[in-house]
Amino acid sequence: MRRMKLMQVIPTVVYLMSRIAVHMEIEGTAQCPAQVMLAAALGCEELGITNKLLAQSVFGLWMTSPLLEVQLKPHHRPYAVRVAWSKLLDKHSHGNELEKLSDEPMTMLRRNVFFSKRDEEKIKDPRILELLYEEARHNVLHGRYVMESSHSIMLGGIQARIELGPYNSHTHSTSYFRENQFRFLPAHVAKSSSWSWLPISRRTSAEVRLLEQFKRVPTTATTKKLMRKYLEFCWALPFYG
Repeated sequence: MRRMKLMQVIPTVVYLMSRIAVHMEIEGTAQCPAQVMLAAALGCEELGITNKLLAQSVFGLWMTSPLLEVQLKPHHRPYAVRVAWSKLLDKHSHGNELEKLSDEPMTMLRRNVFFSKRDEEKIKDPRILELLYEEARHNVLHGRYVMESSHSIMLGGIQARIELGPYNSHTHSTSYFRENQFRFLPAHVAKSSSWSWLPISRRTSAEVRLLEQFKRVPTTATTKKLMRKYLEFCWALPFYG
């Protein structure tokens, strides 16, 4: 009976920074260490990772919630960390009791903080770079990377080109970017215009500048090159990684 419990399969979900969910069933889930679960997640066919050995060095498993973010060490057991989450909140978070009671962590695939930036800059694998780009984009849009508004808008223009394709004058108007600026810009930059309610945008407004940056991206630029360009700027930030 005890052996059956130890080998029990508990459906597990690991989320990417893009919020895509990887569903897994691992034998002995409760006892499974993070290193094994990470390898299983990276090995899932839908993730499309070919260089799995490199990916296991670049990424790690994290347990994250609005109140606390913890990178799991290879020997940590994600199930045990989830069971002990309330104790971790009491020790490491600043949330009130009501917030702690409703806090629900997720297991996430994120950049390994111990992986050096120098080694990351050498990566050529397009799928690994894409996952790193998605994490960097998330951090930019959520204001985790402090930068000038002009830099946020420049990165927003690159993101728009990646997601929207080449500039189309019939579709990609100032009004389009006014309505969708929160998709491409951090909230504090998108809200910087106090005249956003006007039907006509000012020349210095975030949406006009975002459109101009978008239009400047060469039509011949590939998605892979643009993602790397985005990452190259983030790599130069002192707090990246």
